[in-house]
Amino acid sequence: MKIFLLCVAITFNYSNAIADELTHCNKSENIVFSCVAGKKIISICAKPVSGAEELIEYRYGGEGKLEMTYGAENKNKNKFYASSQPVNPKAQVNELWFDKGDFRYLTFSCRGGDCKVAAGLIVYKNDEMISKKICEYNPSGHNAINLKGVDFDASVSTNPSVEFKEEYPDLTTVFPVREGRY
Repeated sequence: MKIFLLCVAITFNYSNAIADELTHCNKSENIVFSCVAGKKIISICAKPVSGAEELIEYRYGGEGKLEMTYGAENKNKNKFYASSQPVNPKAQVNELWFDKGDFRYLTFSCRGGDCKVAAGLIVYKNDEMISKKICEYNPSGHNAINLKGVDFDASVSTNPSVEFKEEYPDLTTVFPVREGRY
């Protein structure tokens, strides 16, 4: 009986943890990307307006404490950029980033059967990597980039705040290249 109650308690706590996922997105927003990396939460949230996602916002910081935000919408002319690149024959990495001054904040998620790292954030200053945060396992799947109007397979965006670029950041620090492979 004690073992049964313990199993029920663990299942209940696990279910509540998923339901109360740590994210900086509000309940009225769509979660584009969200994960926990150490003590920080990395989120990209989208506010739907008339069926389109008008405001896309990057939010970074500890639980309940934002340290940085960056928003893109038609009004402010800020942009997010997207690309997709293979990291080996069985895995593709989708990237969504923005530039702010000399800094580039790049979120990525890997999909496919041979992903050594699922998702994370890389910060570059003048094209040199200065920070790398790897996301912890997220059973909700919100560590995969999912944005309406953005088709990573076709490299097409119908979202006015996201532009595809044929610019591929160096991800070999996250996904090491083996001799004779990608």
